[in-house]
Amino acid sequence: PAGRWRLGHAVREAVTDTPFIADLVLSGGTVVTGQTRYRADVAIKDGLIALVGAPAAMLRATQSATCGS
Repeated sequence: PAGRWRLGHAVREAVTDTPFIADLVLSGGTVVTGQTRYRADVAIKDGLIALVGAPAAMLRATQSATCGS
């Protein structure tokens, strides 16, 4: 849809000059919003969501977990 950001775009631009490592990456989950749902990975840093996106756009992390079955 028009106006939709590409997953990972904003974070990639923000961290190009500095290495950024998330605390945790949850992979293979389903993200649910008030308007839609989609498969995505989620990176957590300092207890906050740092990135929601495709595996190819995901940050490196010190820990990871796989969601779902």
